[in-house]
Amino acid sequence: MILAVALGNNTLRLALLDQGRMVERRHFPLAGVPVKPETFAGFTSVEGILVASVHPVLLPRLEAALAGLGKPVRVAGRDFRIPLANRYRRPEETGIDRLLGVLAAGHHFPGEGVVVVDFGTALTVNAGSPQGEFLGGWIGIGASTAAAALCQAAPRLPPLELAPPQGGLAGDTRTAINDGVIWQAAGGVERLLKELGKSLPWPFRVVATGGDAPLVVPHLAGIDLVEPDLVLEGLWLAYEKSRPESSAAGR
Repeated sequence: MILAVALGNNTLRLALLDQGRMVERRHFPLAGVPVKPETFAGFTSVEGILVASVHPVLLPRLEAALAGLGKPVRVAGRDFRIPLANRYRRPEETGIDRLLGVLAAGHHFPGEGVVVVDFGTALTVNAGSPQGEFLGGWIGIGASTAAAALCQAAPRLPPLELAPPQGGLAGDTRTAINDGVIWQAAGGVERLLKELGKSLPWPFRVVATGGDAPLVVPHLAGIDLVEPDLVLEGLWLAYEKSRPESSAAGR
């Protein structure tokens, strides 16, 4: 068994993997569950640990907490490479989560163009070519982030956690914020996918992921697959493809 860990901006995601198959998943908000050894106490039987991080400040603390398991910790992009040609103008700026998402999407749809829409803290739209290249995309504000920022910027607006929209005109402020943010996200993604259709010379499959995906995806057309833990899938794939025996088997 392998423990896969994705350290995001606001979320810690864990998956117990058996030959790449997820047998257990756990999601924690970073604000509610600090990174500490107790978080991982139930995973003492794992053979190794894989980490994907977009949070450089918390990464050393995460590694210290994982050290208590006494198993090797390997960080994607540092201890093993992401087997994806990066065509970004400045490759060093690309978030590991974006690369791993495109890698995993390409695994689901081999030989096809893919677009990953990640409904997380940020709303990202990332394109991958049929040849297995990361081409770039766009970064916007995530739905939950937008709602929180709006409520913080306007003191009279009530804080809320997003829920499925009720439809029709909102008759109260909470519903107005909730439904407005979700419909705005859905409309924005539709426009971004339309622009991609103009820019890319080949058809593509669309894969949705991220914590807000269940709220927004039901109001979108053209989504081929929803996988909440796409980054963890990509983490396993990157590690497997980087192992020497995997390279030897491919020759």
